[in-house]
Amino acid sequence: MMVAKQRGSSVLAMMLWLLVGALALVCVIRIVPVYIDDFTLSRVIGSLEGSDHLSDASSRDIRDSIASRLELENIDAVDADDMDIEVGDTQVFIEFEYEVRTPFIANLDIVVGFEHYHELRIQ
Repeated sequence: MMVAKQRGSSVLAMMLWLLVGALALVCVIRIVPVYIDDFTLSRVIGSLEGSDHLSDASSRDIRDSIASRLELENIDAVDADDMDIEVGDTQVFIEFEYEVRTPFIANLDIVVGFEHYHELRIQ
């Protein structure tokens, strides 16, 4: 008589896969909101390009406009005062970089760095 081989995962292997899955889920839950805020920040700055008041605005006016839009979108990872804004004849250049620190597990944090450079055309 032949003895059938046992197939399937052991309890230890199942627990290990469950731990890996939980760790991946925590990573996604912690990191995705940071990137969503960054995409929203890019959209806020990109929306300035179609503005009519951009043609005669100073860098302070543009900074104030960005600050009010960031406050409206509830983005506090970057401050408009930390942005380098240069107004040219036909373009506005906005450059800044920032880091977001978010708690991961216990005393471990995830630090995500972003660099932005935007060229907006003046109409």
